[in-house]
Amino acid sequence: MCGIVSILRPAGLHDAEHGDLLRTMRDALAHRGPDDATEEIVDGWAALGFRRLAILDVEGARQPLHDGAGQVACIFNGEIYNFQELRARLQALGHRFTTRGDGEVIVHGYAQWGDAILERLEGMFAFVLVDRARGRVLAARDRAGIKPLFWTEVPGGLLLASEIKALLRHPDVRRVASGPGLDLGLVRMHVPWPLTAFEGIHRLPPGAALIFDRADPSPVVRRFAAIAPAAAAPAATVRAAPDLLDRTERALSLAVSRQMVADVPVGAFLSGGIDSTLLVALMRRHSGARLHTFSIGVARAADDESSVARETASRLDTIHHEIRLDALRFEDLAELPALYDEPFAETSALGVRALSRAAREHVKVVLSGDGGDEVFGGYETYRMVAATDLARRAMPRALADRLGRAALEALTRGASDEHTRRALRLTALVGMDVLPAHRSLLSTLAWCEGARALATTERLSEAVMACAAGPRAAWTPSGRGPAQALAAALRAAIVSDRLERLPGAMLTKVDIASSSASLEVRVPLLDDALVRFADTLPVSALVGPRHGKRITRRVLERVLPNGPAWHRKRGFALPIDAWIRGAQSPLRDLFHTHRRRLQDLTGVDAGAALDDLLRGGQRYSAPTAGMRLLWLATVALWAEQHGVTERSERADLERLVV
Repeated sequence: MCGIVSILRPAGLHDAEHGDLLRTMRDALAHRGPDDATEEIVDGWAALGFRRLAILDVEGARQPLHDGAGQVACIFNGEIYNFQELRARLQALGHRFTTRGDGEVIVHGYAQWGDAILERLEGMFAFVLVDRARGRVLAARDRAGIKPLFWTEVPGGLLLASEIKALLRHPDVRRVASGPGLDLGLVRMHVPWPLTAFEGIHRLPPGAALIFDRADPSPVVRRFAAIAPAAAAPAATVRAAPDLLDRTERALSLAVSRQMVADVPVGAFLSGGIDSTLLVALMRRHSGARLHTFSIGVARAADDESSVARETASRLDTIHHEIRLDALRFEDLAELPALYDEPFAETSALGVRALSRAAREHVKVVLSGDGGDEVFGGYETYRMVAATDLARRAMPRALADRLGRAALEALTRGASDEHTRRALRLTALVGMDVLPAHRSLLSTLAWCEGARALATTERLSEAVMACAAGPRAAWTPSGRGPAQALAAALRAAIVSDRLERLPGAMLTKVDIASSSASLEVRVPLLDDALVRFADTLPVSALVGPRHGKRITRRVLERVLPNGPAWHRKRGFALPIDAWIRGAQSPLRDLFHTHRRRLQDLTGVDAGAALDDLLRGGQRYSAPTAGMRLLWLATVALWAEQHGVTERSERADLERLVV
């Protein structure tokens, strides 16, 4: 985990002026890399700044990295997990390496294969590479979107950085709100890629590259990794392949072992759930010393898995550390937009940051179970699809039509939490193709100017779905047999979550929160080789009517008998609705102070929405009403912190999503 920043100016950089500016932007990322700070201006037009957290080849492997001929320079954030195989192959082709680090395979690989190096890299990464001979820059982000990369155009050039805060240090970056970004944030509780809350500042999509040519300085974004999974085996294969568990266990073990490679201590987040428990059990096989594990406890007993984590740590003989996070203070709320440089309503980020600070006292790297739900089918919605499949098959067509009409009417009305839940059950029962983004939007139209948000969401959904390999029809179950329809529906749901919410909310949350503590978090369940393997598994190995993650539960039974393999999924979240009722006075003051600004930026009277929620009203009721109020609070705080008063309707989605 490091911090990278780049200033590209085809007309040329002034060493003194732009050198100072580069260092100012670079040092805004000092928390991401406290071990070293370097910079280089390549051929007078491409400035590279780097903050290092030293993990491999601690004394060497300084950046920028260069190839043997001196024609390629690169700054790189992340880890390449197949670097040893790539290094051996490149050495056989005559390349000479000067470090023991993983990043050097990028520059030598580019010198050997050009842009095709992107298809060979496996890991979590974001990098900016300058090709001196061709006068071009190649920037890229890993397939899953684990490591972030932001970019923006300024007069005369282009800026790139690991975090928005570095871009904001440049005097030519405007602090104007992205209207489409805020509209979508109100619907989804985060701003989805390729947008950010700032107009003109963009997220590079997962598995995408940005190309900037000095002779034709207009950035081009293109995808180098397919999003859709490979065609999976039919359900019958589960019974026909007795070695399925063996192969899954081997794939998981390999992912864990290659993500434990480091020259510094490695620990693990241990929540007590299936994914983190499985990781720690597998890590123990590959570790020559006792592992440090870290967990967090919360006040509400229903959400607290710390006792399970404690028991697991004892059984696996780890050095276990536990912290408590019992209450969200109103003052904590201001830290979220300051940390993420955007409105951000994932309050569990505060827990991740606290846990990361505790872990950093003992280790530099931790492994985390993030991604297990999106790869192995763990969410409740997937199980609901499987559970309603039997009923849907037997349902008369006329009844399905009536229920479908009732579901659409109920979704559009969205009168109460229970009302909306019933409507969503109906949509699942009749097999309606309602994408999660549209579902959320339809159930909460009162929260925003419906036509504006609907148009933006439709445009983004179409642009995002166009990224997926194959025609749109591939994601709908119509016209198929029962087994194929179920498999298609589940694959569609998994791909949708992996494509947007995972990188947009979950991975962003973990990267920024852990980086603020100078801690590197690795996610073995998103290992490229493991994801490829999981995508070939039959759907019945992933999701059933009673349980998701069926295959990983069974592997966990093997490696830790009588463990939490069949425990109910809980997750970590703070009780937002109860907190809002307790913090209503400072919230009301915040919404009153920023009423005009919030209405200008979002179209919502947040104070009226808060009053409606507190008295049990209907207008602003929704399954995530508390979260939406929290989002609006972070919008107000973000706008105040960054001096944002103006909103732009520009989106440029067609140019930004490839």
